[in-house]
Amino acid sequence: MTMHPIDNDVAYPLILFVDDDPSLRVALREIFEFSGYAVVTATSASEALHILRSEPARPSLIISDILMEGIDGYQFFHIVKAEETWRDIPFIFLSAKSKLRDDVEKHGLEGEGYLSKPFIVDDLLNVINRIIDH
Repeated sequence: MTMHPIDNDVAYPLILFVDDDPSLRVALREIFEFSGYAVVTATSASEALHILRSEPARPSLIISDILMEGIDGYQFFHIVKAEETWRDIPFIFLSAKSKLRDDVEKHGLEGEGYLSKPFIVDDLLNVINRIIDH
């Protein structure tokens, strides 16, 4: 488990990043922090839910993989959106899943952001900057 506690004294927008790939978590954590964001990472949706329930700081954005063991990204999205206190947290899917756009639309999630892996880091940062008033 790679849990990093949320620092309530941080004045930067907070991103909760959920992905089971350790190298991607480390790389994006560094990129996000260098770009002026605070970051907390989770290896699974279950771990992310634990973080959301136990930490007082609320993320400005959730970025989640789709294909994960246990609770997948779509189930995680629906759990988050069903909870009144988390419902308005913006959510981006980041996945290697082929035909991601069709799949996201099929699940009725067109309003949320998504990027296919591999992705261009600047594209991801542009999406994040559009979502978070930075």
